[in-house]
Amino acid sequence: MPRFPALVLLTFAVAGFSQAPATKDDPLALGLERISAGDYKDAKLLLERAVKQEPRNAKAWMNLGIARGKLGDEKGRFEAYQRALEIDPNYAQAHFNLAVAYLLVGKKCDATAEAAALERLDAELFEKLGWLTRITCDPLGCGCGP
Repeated sequence: MPRFPALVLLTFAVAGFSQAPATKDDPLALGLERISAGDYKDAKLLLERAVKQEPRNAKAWMNLGIARGKLGDEKGRFEAYQRALEIDPNYAQAHFNLAVAYLLVGKKCDATAEAAALERLDAELFEKLGWLTRITCDPLGCGCGP
């Protein structure tokens, strides 16, 4: 399977981070900076500290999923995205990232379910995912359509 969805995932995941410079006491902000810089190892460590400090921070969990995924930890990626969605079931970006992650590992039906949730929450973000699902998952060929 082509690797372009991973690039799309990262592009949408970190797009729009225009916050104040991070301080050493803010592991989430530092982790986001490290993701933006492509330093996923340090990002993962910082974001693990962030979720330890704030276990109900969906944004920290979602970005931890990005870092884990970029380091090849698929199980950790899914756990982090799912934790983000347990905390905030309406977190559109987490649904998007989870859908792309499912596509990356060939779980098209799971990706379709996440896409349906995303469509209800954020039509614009759904459209960005839509072209991926159209080229990777024919609803009749997935076995997950009616």
